Amino acid sequence: MLQFWTDNWLGEPLVDLPHIDTDFHGHLKGTVSEVIVNGGWNFPAALTSYGDIKDRMEAKVLPTVMLPNVLVWAHAPDGILTSKLALSFLRMSTTLLPWGDQI
Repeated sequence: MLQFWTDNWLGEPLVDLPHIDTDFHGHLKGTVSEVIVNGGWNFPAALTSYGDIKDRMEAKVLPTVMLPNVLVWAHAPDGILTSKLALSFLRMSTTLLPWGDQI
């Protein structure tokens, strides 16, 4: 079940955005199905006071047909995690030094 406040919507979970009051975090619970009503966003009052976040969320296009609930790898163009992508993500990126010139 998709969580509205703790799932990654804008590059990070909504509760982790710097504008959200940390004292309010314990009350930020709810599923996405509670926020989408009749195919459109129905944001809770807690979000409407953060205009920039609300505007960025409203820019998210909601599907008009039911889609399967799947995990998406954010670092892949198609969202599918492959072993090659996982290895390249975990491997430290290093700068190749022209060591041949040093000899």
